[in-house]
Amino acid sequence: MHLTNPEHIAVYEQLIAGGKTQVVKDMWDFFVHLCEIPRKSGHEQAAVAELKRIAEEELNCVTEQDEVGNLLISTTEDYEGPGIVIQGHIDMVCDASVGHKGPSGEDWDALKDPIVPYIDDLFLKARGTTLGGDNGIAIAMGLALLKNRETFKHGPLELLVTIEEETTMKGALNCQLPVASKYLINVDSEEEGIITYACAGGSEYSIAIDLARQASELPVVGVSIEGGTAGHSGIDIGKYRLNCGKALGRMLFGEDILLKDIKFGAARNIICPNAAASLHVADVEAFKVKIENKFNVIKEEYKNTDPGLVLKWNEPSTEVAMTPESSKKVIDLLVAAPHGVIRFSPFNAADVQTSVNCAIMMCTEDKATVQFLARSPAMSEMYAFGDKIEAMARLMGGECEREVNIFPGWEPEPESAVMKAFLAAHLEHVGKEMVVEAIHAGLEVGILQDAVLKTTGNKISGVSIGPDLFDVHTVNERLNIGSSERVLDFAIFAIEKLCS
Repeated sequence: MHLTNPEHIAVYEQLIAGGKTQVVKDMWDFFVHLCEIPRKSGHEQAAVAELKRIAEEELNCVTEQDEVGNLLISTTEDYEGPGIVIQGHIDMVCDASVGHKGPSGEDWDALKDPIVPYIDDLFLKARGTTLGGDNGIAIAMGLALLKNRETFKHGPLELLVTIEEETTMKGALNCQLPVASKYLINVDSEEEGIITYACAGGSEYSIAIDLARQASELPVVGVSIEGGTAGHSGIDIGKYRLNCGKALGRMLFGEDILLKDIKFGAARNIICPNAAASLHVADVEAFKVKIENKFNVIKEEYKNTDPGLVLKWNEPSTEVAMTPESSKKVIDLLVAAPHGVIRFSPFNAADVQTSVNCAIMMCTEDKATVQFLARSPAMSEMYAFGDKIEAMARLMGGECEREVNIFPGWEPEPESAVMKAFLAAHLEHVGKEMVVEAIHAGLEVGILQDAVLKTTGNKISGVSIGPDLFDVHTVNERLNIGSSERVLDFAIFAIEKLCS
């Protein structure tokens, strides 16, 4: 056992109670250990270093890192059969409930404070934060398979650990590791019994406009809308959950105010759950009545998707007021900013084809910026969205950045050997057919196929599986414990099938 924190030890002992197999025990040991190590996207170095230590010192494996920090762990034994690489990303989306405290008693800090998991009925959750099941469970499964590799049939095994999947896809896009395997098993899908074989690509965009500021003697007030259900900006975008940033813009539109600041968003791939503004207004009480009335309309509209919405009046920030023209321009920008589904699939009307998440807004002394993440399997539709952003920026006298950190989708290979083996294994092992799907989210498989081909000339085929994982990228994230154990067991059976 790798754990040192009493809270983590306690939850691990609960997870392994009841006669679990050794490979399952190891999976939970590795997963809970990862919860002890901060690994916010872009800040994964400590976690990667610990994986490297474990692989070399405990698992008798060799490791290699590339320039950006991806890690490849490989077995050294001479196994017969096709090589298989398990793949997942080590980084996670870090978010916390408003006011949640870390061990020091200060506000929880994603760069230094641990995730504290706990069991709630069938699920593993985290106290006040995201859990990091996306994608820590993949790394934990991969390490458990390597540790227990003498207990099942397989060819050469590798574990490919990528960085910064949640923000820029930097790890996958810049991977230069000598992956030797023939087949790749990505464990970043979020529903048991589903096998994913294709996904959307994505790209980042932004609009920035200039601000002017002036002193004001008018009364000041702070307002926020909080408690949005939020969710993954790809998987959940078609569920029409409220974007609280957009809602705040709607509430402020048309009001005679001088903005001081308006801000929302923690990451481009989270549907905004909270947004806040500070402003000057002549009649605070009358303003509050109007905003509360507008909020109640929105709350009624979103009562089914976002039942936890609350409006709060806060202490205002200290920035100098924006001019009337700049205040109006900033609110206009937010109200006009696109968000949501742009187009449904021409092949299946239930599937989202192209979407955009209005993800982040921030104001400096002289600029206001809105950041977006668009997704689509069709590059032409992302470029068309870029045209829209560029035109909008031009109309507002601002600037745009378009097609930044663009990443391609993953082309389907429905007849690949790994696909056929996993489908057959599931039917035999579970007794029912897997559901085959493409998803509206950014999996790394297609990007890594290109990267490995460029680095080694090796053409790999891949699939993606995963356990039941709900409300990722939110503080309500929950990982189904039994599902995780079943998926690990199925992965072993499928690997044996692939190598037979």
